[in-house]
Amino acid sequence: MQSRSTFLGLFIAVAVALLAPSAASAGLIKKVEFPSGVESGTARWSYPHGLYVVGNYFEDWTFIAYGPAYRSWRWGWLGGDIRGCVWVYSGNLPAGGTPTSTDRCGPPRQEVGTYSFAPRTIWDSANGTDGVNATLDPRACGGSTRRYANALPWLASTQLIRPMGDVLRKPRPVKKRYLARTGNDAIMVRDPELGETGNYPSNWFFVPAACVVR
Repeated sequence: MQSRSTFLGLFIAVAVALLAPSAASAGLIKKVEFPSGVESGTARWSYPHGLYVVGNYFEDWTFIAYGPAYRSWRWGWLGGDIRGCVWVYSGNLPAGGTPTSTDRCGPPRQEVGTYSFAPRTIWDSANGTDGVNATLDPRACGGSTRRYANALPWLASTQLIRPMGDVLRKPRPVKKRYLARTGNDAIMVRDPELGETGNYPSNWFFVPAACVVR
């Protein structure tokens, strides 16, 4: 009788385990929110290694968080212009959320070496966390350009999406970081004059590749 009860208990436990959503698939649907004075955040590709900025996100965008925060970053699916799985700063997400069993992302992306978003060219600073000196010169690309929040650099053909800030017409120093794949080629740059991440326009943004010289 005891062995039969034990077998029945094991059968029920296995059945429950099979029916329950896995830890990887359980998510919390949240809306991005910022503290006063912050207007944007940067979406990152891989953590802890190769924390490349791949775009910017804004207030009220949907984020489905999977798993706990990791060193102040959260893995999950980001809506808005990005609509893909990235890391975002956990301080931009409210507590709680609406539970969902839909798994859009799988395990957190933690890559070392060759990164799967496959930029055509990467420019590394000496410590590997920034770009290298370059000039953003609108005169080289028709006389003017805009900063773009997103370009979906992991796609085979990039798309410059969501212009930020004013029209640029004069040369300015930037740090070029990587050249996206093909199509409407875009370069991710950092503008040191724009301060830290969170300002608007963001200090990390995309521009047409032809606008970046040197």
